[in-house]
Amino acid sequence: MVKITLTNQNPQAQIKHVSIDITHRICTIDHSDEMPLMSFLQTVDFEHPLLTEPFKPAPDYQFKFEYHTIDELFRSAIFLYSTLLQVDNPKACHFQIKPSDRFQYHAVEKEIYLSIHPNKPAKKTIPIRQLEQVINQLNNEPFKFSENLIIDDSLTINDLPDSIDGDKLYQKDPSIIQLMQCPAKLNHLELRYVHPNIGFGVFSRKLVPEGEIISLYSGIKKQHDLSTYNYAFVKKNDCLNLYLDARQQGNILRFVNHAPNPPSLSLSPKRQNKFLHANVHSKVHTIQGIDVIIYSAIKDISPGEQLLVDYGSEYYPKNNYYRFKCHGRVAPPIQTYFKQFTRHQLRLMWSMSNQGIKDATIYLYLRMLLIIGFITLSIELLHFI
Repeated sequence: MVKITLTNQNPQAQIKHVSIDITHRICTIDHSDEMPLMSFLQTVDFEHPLLTEPFKPAPDYQFKFEYHTIDELFRSAIFLYSTLLQVDNPKACHFQIKPSDRFQYHAVEKEIYLSIHPNKPAKKTIPIRQLEQVINQLNNEPFKFSENLIIDDSLTINDLPDSIDGDKLYQKDPSIIQLMQCPAKLNHLELRYVHPNIGFGVFSRKLVPEGEIISLYSGIKKQHDLSTYNYAFVKKNDCLNLYLDARQQGNILRFVNHAPNPPSLSLSPKRQNKFLHANVHSKVHTIQGIDVIIYSAIKDISPGEQLLVDYGSEYYPKNNYYRFKCHGRVAPPIQTYFKQFTRHQLRLMWSMSNQGIKDATIYLYLRMLLIIGFITLSIELLHFI
């Protein structure tokens, strides 16, 4: 059952609210009287833009919504719910929402700063294409660096929330839409390889003042897939019940690592300063019923400081996660073993070396020389003994 609540836009009307059970096409007026949806639309003095949206029937109940711009993307929930209110059989509807061939994707920076050392700032840039190839090889699936937020999924009434506030479908935030149209510049941030079991982390190359917006978390809005949970934001108020996933498409914020929010001031300074805490806040903004995520600084972030955000208790319910010590080193959970550490270290370095990242190739050569030197020294010691 899906219910949508609307507020009468006619202030002179006696009826103020209606709750519509879309599944069964029944209206509850001002929390008391019930009547069929068709009778309500024909007889009751009630004004709301959702009830007057244009409607084009589809004989097979297959509805497509292809958006050309960001503004049109935010009308996807309006299209879906206005259609459900006007069809004679909502349960038979199947919606496909995706960008059109004319959708203008943001231009992506050609290069990104990268360091293979967690405590050394990046001195060189690598092509974005090279980074994509490394991630592709590590995850065995395609990854595309993108500054866009898109919706690309198919939905039925069974995929929607149990209830929504229909008034929110028309609530806009021009500042957020403007931010989406002006993606962040990559030269203010850099990637560093921080740990074999973690991979990369994001570091600031400039001072980020407290409260400054860093960027939009880009990705694909879609239904939940357990295999992609590592990079997915759970839905909060999303009227389409969609997660925001950056596993296969996302920007640099995809690589921001976890740290818990700053502790209570009641803790001793020694306990507060043992590990790093989150310096970035992820906030959900709901634009016309669609959830978007904005990252902003919760404290001044110094040049060279790693960006860290609290993933939340739903992501780490048992506190089984890596912690970053104040000097930058990683404190792994108990389940991590040295063998696993070494295997992941070599795998990532080989991947970067195979994609032409010279620092990784130098690391592997030096490692090989050290191993050869150790074996040679051991043989000489055996001969001496």
